[in-house]
Amino acid sequence: ELAAREANGPNGNDFINRAYMLNGRAVGVGPKALVATQAQQYLAARRSVDQTDILVVVSTSRSGNYVIEELESAAMEEGTVVLTLDALRERMLTEGRIAIYGIRFATGSSSIEASSTDALETIVAYLRENPNRHFYVVGHTDDVGSLQSNMTLSAARAAAVVESIVAALPQARDRLVARGVGPLSPVATNGQTDGRALNRRVELVSTHE
Repeated sequence: ELAAREANGPNGNDFINRAYMLNGRAVGVGPKALVATQAQQYLAARRSVDQTDILVVVSTSRSGNYVIEELESAAMEEGTVVLTLDALRERMLTEGRIAIYGIRFATGSSSIEASSTDALETIVAYLRENPNRHFYVVGHTDDVGSLQSNMTLSAARAAAVVESIVAALPQARDRLVARGVGPLSPVATNGQTDGRALNRRVELVSTHE
């Protein structure tokens, strides 16, 4: 929208117009990267500063026009991911597992924070709907610290989640198995702050028992 306004304004730039209004497709990577029709070359760079990733793309054209774009990507904020019952139902139906980011712990601790209540209540509601199904509750960590400490921490967190669920739904105890895999099953790179945030999670995994 901003590019469109700039392209059509009094100081409109056809280079921007071609790059962002006429090409309704994904940007692409490497040799497939989307650049303007008249572009001869582009530069893409990334730098990490104070736990923030800064990405810059510079595109140039034969006529001397250029576009500079900058994007800052910070770590995922705690409390911004909301688990809904509909999302839980759909993911368990289609994939048999779901990563739950709404369950939060203090750093290095298995003590569940009060802000996790909504996510836990959603899991309890789902278990009530499916009284004959069994699940693994799997704790995951990033790779900060030793492997052994992370394995122990992830198992303790999974066990804490099971105990919290059972406190609200005692009959679910025999249907839940807590396990911890530490940093052994990441979903993103541990080399970046936002990747580590994605790797710190609890998963609910359906079993066939």
